[in-house]
Amino acid sequence: MLRSNLKGGGSQSGNQQNSTPKILSQSLDNPIPSSQYSIEEKRSISKVKRCVFIIICYIPFLLFLVFIIFRYPNGMKSQSSTNIGSVSTAPMSRDEKGTCEIVTPVFANRTTTALASYPGSGNTMTRILIEALTGVWTGSTHGNPKMIGKQVRSVGNPADDRLTENVVVVKTHQPDVKPLRWKDAKRVIFIIRDPLSAIPSAHNAKWEVGSKIKMHTGQAPEISWINWRDSFFDLHLRKWRTTLQYWNTQYSYPGKRIVVVYEDLVHNVTGPIIAEKIMTFLGQGIIPLKDVPCIWQKVVRGSAEKVHRPRKYTPKFKSEHMLRVISDLDKLLNTTTDEPNLLRALTRYKNNAQKRLENGSSCQVGC
Repeated sequence: MLRSNLKGGGSQSGNQQNSTPKILSQSLDNPIPSSQYSIEEKRSISKVKRCVFIIICYIPFLLFLVFIIFRYPNGMKSQSSTNIGSVSTAPMSRDEKGTCEIVTPVFANRTTTALASYPGSGNTMTRILIEALTGVWTGSTHGNPKMIGKQVRSVGNPADDRLTENVVVVKTHQPDVKPLRWKDAKRVIFIIRDPLSAIPSAHNAKWEVGSKIKMHTGQAPEISWINWRDSFFDLHLRKWRTTLQYWNTQYSYPGKRIVVVYEDLVHNVTGPIIAEKIMTFLGQGIIPLKDVPCIWQKVVRGSAEKVHRPRKYTPKFKSEHMLRVISDLDKLLNTTTDEPNLLRALTRYKNNAQKRLENGSSCQVGC
């Protein structure tokens, strides 16, 4: 009996052991329906699902945040575009040596400031300087795709196209001897240069255009200068005088007009001071004043843009040309009284012409 019970018990135990794997297999093959989960289990599953959803949604944001932190290590405020008045400009940055770096300009709200001069007076160089100081493109009343050469707009046409809107200043050589094409200027930065230097420079520009070469890269042959001078000197001296008279009588000093003397702008001592004066007049700048000398050095000394033509000879004038220059400067000095900077420049130019005439620097024939 005892043996029978033991045998029976052993049989039941074996049946239980054999049935256990079958039950587990059935559970795995046929999971319990959700309706059979307890309330607590359902809540746990719901929480897990919500966490997964939140993580998936926030991953792009976290990646973007990491990008911003590495892209702007000094903070968004110091690196973001600067808004000065109504003009949004590009940020100031520094090169690998820690010195000032010229940024690519942007287009801005419409301006009514003219950058006026007789041709050959450093207008292109001054444009590049203003773009570096303000971070805003400059425009022009006339078009020539080769005028600036290396400086190419990131948007729109090449640099010296006919843009008079959304730029910080508008280059113009008006009035010339033609009717005005652009009459929107409400104030002016007028650049003046000694006519004995500006007129040969204007001839070089015409020669470059006629020769289809890049602007500010060469000097016309001396024979070309002599022939052009003898034919057109009187006309261009009148243009030089007319341009000066127009812009310095249409706009009052100092609120709506400043005069930039080219010889001062390119001088090591006075140049950075003039650059600061220009930036202050425009009321728009992206750099601190302490960086103005660095920007001036890069632009005017040509490490940023080559805007100075190489010279193989010094253009000569006849004594009759010198006398006409002196006579015109005398007339201008007698009618110009409001701008000390302009009076000083005109006096300097007159003295220079008289000195060259007295020293025999002019030629009588054969030149």
